[in-house]
Amino acid sequence: SISRSVRTYPTYLLFKPGMLITAFLLIKYWIENNKLFKKIEEQNKNKNFLLFGIGSAIFLILHSIFLGLDIENDIYKFFRRVFLLGFIIFEIIAQALLLRVFYKTKLQIILFRTAQRI
Repeated sequence: SISRSVRTYPTYLLFKPGMLITAFLLIKYWIENNKLFKKIEEQNKNKNFLLFGIGSAIFLILHSIFLGLDIENDIYKFFRRVFLLGFIIFEIIAQALLLRVFYKTKLQIILFRTAQRI
């Protein structure tokens, strides 16, 4: 399992920091998408994709913190699974909401792109 492999010497030096860096890049990704839609649409009231996206990154951070710890407790295993499942569910919801915003603002995106070229 991944949790068992993260406990070994060279792996935990790369894997856990890589997961944390990925989580922080995810936060940056969702913030930049929100900024982009603020430029395209002045009335950007839909921040649900931002909230779910940052929420997924927080679940990933929590999961990576608990990953590889040598604790044999049912509550610990339960929370580790909840964090992983929370990451997956929140990320899927965030991506679906972002796709919905893309389709709603398709015309504004095209106009924004043509205005940028001029």
